[in-house]
Amino acid sequence: MSLRSGRRLSMPAAVLLLGMALALVGNMATNTVEPPETWWWWPWAVWMAVGLLVVASLRVQYARMPTGGSDAGVVGDLAARLERNWAEEAVRRDVTRPVPLRVSWSSTSRPAASRGTVIGDQPGDWQQFPLRGQADALNEQVVAAFRALPQRQLMVLGEPGAGKSVFAMLLTLGLIRTRAEGEPVPVPVLLAINAWTPDEPVDVFVARRLTDDYADVLAGYGDPQAVAERLVEHRQVMPVLDGLDELPAQAIDSALQALDSYAAAGRSLVVTCRAREYEEAAIRSETILTTAAVVELEPVTVEAAIAYLSYPEPAHPRWEPVFTHLRSRSDGDGSDMMTPADPLARALSTPLMVALARTAYQNPGTDPAELLGLATRQAITDRLMDAFVTAAYGHPSGWRNGQVGSRQRRDDPDRTRRWLTCLAYHLYQSGTRDLHWWQIDPGLLAARPRQTSTETRRMAVVAGGLVAGLVGAAVGASGLWSAVTGVLIMTTAASGWLRPLWPHGYPPYTRLKSQTLRRRRAQMVALPLVYGIGGGLLTGIITTSWTAVLPAGLICGLLTAVLPSWRPAPSTRQAATAAADLANNRRNIAAAAVPQALTSGTVFTLAGELAHTSPSSAIGITAALVYGTTAGLVAGGWTWTLFRLTHARLALYGWLPWRLQHFLAGAHYRGVLRQAGPVYQFRHAIFQDHLARISRARHLRLRVSAGDQGAAEPLASLLVRQDRVDEAIAILQASADAGNREAAVSLADLLAGRGDVDEAIAILQAGADAGLWGADWRLADLLAKQRRVDELRARANAGDRQAALSLANLLAGRGDVDEAIAILQARADAGDQFVAGLLARRSVDELRARADAGDWDAIWLLALMFVRPGRVDEAIAILQPIADARLPSAGRQLADPLAKQGRADELRARANAGDRQAALSLAVILAQQGRVDEAIAILQASADAGDLAASKVLASLLARQGRVDEAIAIQARADAGDGYSDLLLAVMSTGKERVDEAIAILRAWADTGKWGQPGG
Repeated sequence: MSLRSGRRLSMPAAVLLLGMALALVGNMATNTVEPPETWWWWPWAVWMAVGLLVVASLRVQYARMPTGGSDAGVVGDLAARLERNWAEEAVRRDVTRPVPLRVSWSSTSRPAASRGTVIGDQPGDWQQFPLRGQADALNEQVVAAFRALPQRQLMVLGEPGAGKSVFAMLLTLGLIRTRAEGEPVPVPVLLAINAWTPDEPVDVFVARRLTDDYADVLAGYGDPQAVAERLVEHRQVMPVLDGLDELPAQAIDSALQALDSYAAAGRSLVVTCRAREYEEAAIRSETILTTAAVVELEPVTVEAAIAYLSYPEPAHPRWEPVFTHLRSRSDGDGSDMMTPADPLARALSTPLMVALARTAYQNPGTDPAELLGLATRQAITDRLMDAFVTAAYGHPSGWRNGQVGSRQRRDDPDRTRRWLTCLAYHLYQSGTRDLHWWQIDPGLLAARPRQTSTETRRMAVVAGGLVAGLVGAAVGASGLWSAVTGVLIMTTAASGWLRPLWPHGYPPYTRLKSQTLRRRRAQMVALPLVYGIGGGLLTGIITTSWTAVLPAGLICGLLTAVLPSWRPAPSTRQAATAAADLANNRRNIAAAAVPQALTSGTVFTLAGELAHTSPSSAIGITAALVYGTTAGLVAGGWTWTLFRLTHARLALYGWLPWRLQHFLAGAHYRGVLRQAGPVYQFRHAIFQDHLARISRARHLRLRVSAGDQGAAEPLASLLVRQDRVDEAIAILQASADAGNREAAVSLADLLAGRGDVDEAIAILQAGADAGLWGADWRLADLLAKQRRVDELRARANAGDRQAALSLANLLAGRGDVDEAIAILQARADAGDQFVAGLLARRSVDELRARADAGDWDAIWLLALMFVRPGRVDEAIAILQPIADARLPSAGRQLADPLAKQGRADELRARANAGDRQAALSLAVILAQQGRVDEAIAILQASADAGDLAASKVLASLLARQGRVDEAIAIQARADAGDGYSDLLLAVMSTGKERVDEAIAILRAWADTGKWGQPGG
């Protein structure tokens, strides 16, 4: 153990205590101090205390001393460990057997530093001279390209499942394996970045992760934390940070800025991120890594997928139907890229799915041709992930890696899938990718989660009281008061207010940033005193020796405030694993409990002797149990107790295995999980999300069956996304019949989408009449869409404000502006002060003020009052400043009159300022004027920025120009799921020879099931 706490022993206190101990020993040796005759144990206790002080001092001093190893030695050992770990991980994921899947990469068109800034004073840009390559057996291309970068800084982008983590792994292995002996280059350290917070400096994060993950390697060269900090400071390690997109969305911007500051100092680094998240953050924050190259991984080609799936060779005949299908769907223009419209080709365009496919169908008894019968990409990917779990657990554990012997064992795939879905659902609810044992919610997968969580905590408290009562009765103390003491101790530990005294347990304790230093110091004095006096009172309740226990409790509190808290150093005998994490928690408990038990036992025994309380030893033992148990529970014992109770409940219901750590290690061995330091993660976020959806549906059904009406709408929404609309309607109907009004409104939406409009209107009518929030405007909107003017007018005459507004909008849209104004005037005459003020010509300023604040009704009424009657110039003058304030609704209202007036220059100015609606309207005007190339350029810029509406218009325009292949690529990338009729007409207009292709494309899109749905 080592003194590694925020409450270190100050030098004056250490000198004082050591001086007192030496004086006491010296006085005893010279018989200056003569304890009572009954204190026969006194010399032994003093000598033991002094011995412990000496041993602890030597231990601390020894831990602070380096062992004499050089940086070159620790770097070499660290590189060897990293190479071994990631080589084994590559084998587990089937990355390198026999060779990596050929994935190409090249410079991206997304925001990035210019080629001149990254490479140096060389002519040309990334488009003229791109950085490109592909994965190969020895990782030569990626290593050569990276080492050619002057700053050795790289950002790797890709779509979900594109192979970013594997790219980082192969780059790490390649750099380590090609590193010459003694070469002064940093060792790449691959770290998951999802647990990083940008307010922590990058170098501090890297040093902390090195200490946590490789303490056993670093310990041979001194204190692991000091060695890690030295390696980072001397630039002996290079961080390879995987998963920037897994940070919270609001943190990615500041993370980019922190990484750019780190790289600006000339430090090498590699970062991976999903392409869309990177681009959005770069545009939002106007931040890029100013000296880093940015490459993007490309989709897997047909021949690359076939070559990877052809291993092992005996499996080739079973795959031949799939290979024939894929070759028939390739573009045939030499690019060898898969046709986006084909669902199987799209599914196998990512390395993740190709790798899962090979494992899923590696068993000779499986038939990959079954994939040809699945109609959508989602169905294919779901099938691959389910089949992967079956393959991983339906064979002996050594099967995937060619091992035989005693490790062979078959596990039930259905049972293990249930366990995996439970863990994935836990991560989904926790909002994390890291599997920590101490984060499992006690209410996980319970029919009534909150109630179960509360009952679990109560059970822990009651169990603590029961154990304390039994122990007290067994030793002759009051069983009742011992039980009461146990309950109070468990309650105190559950509250967490003593955590600042032992902050190193689980879950990690984080001090509030708003807490001032003065308040923190006051807390570190007050808490120990309360802890000491409270422990004395509890000891007194059991022993009834009040004369001795209160002064002793005060002394224990003072000693807790002055003496350091002991924290065990990370294990230096084994690598960081999840099992080691549990062992570390046990050491934390012992490090808090043992010193407190020894100190309090000694103090209370002495106090009992001085107060002539008999037997003093009983008082000491009782105090040791009270203080030691309290400290141990606060330092991690309470969290461990909750975890064990939660695990027992889940195991009893079959959601988790009893031997959880053994199961996790086996899942990692099979390639289902990956390990990031001491925590496990699923091998990919897509895989985790797929498994979580399964358990989420089960859990929601369980909650609905238990009468939880709040689960009905989430379950129905989940079923709708799975195209199980009838089941969703049945669930919402039952919930609505049980009195859930919110479910009734959602039911009406589904019925309307299915075509049962009258039934939907009846439901919404009842909800609106009952005052249900949201029912009135949904009813008015539905009636307006159905052009049911009479029903709208009836509701408007009955005082329904939403019906009146919808009716006015409907009438104005078909040209009956005067009637629309009359309806609004009637609302104003009936006392609607807002509408009355808006309709008054003198209140346009009030209307503009409300619109400036983002009031959609005000913006809409402005357009109604001026645009519809033809007063376009007035409308533009009013809406222009509101739209300049970047209110999207005002921008949409303004673009229409500008387009009608043909004011292209103003639209262009607004488009250049980032107004997407203006850009779309400008492109339409230019296309109508025959300036098609300009229109395409504007739409392309908006589409690249993620505007799906611009993507659809661009695809239609390209198709009408005969550029069908480009149109297909654009539409497939947008993947919006509607607007395909325009594309069909455009493709057919290019000639009858393309009709079959158009039909094939539309059939594939229709297979997604999005046509016919609400909004489709």
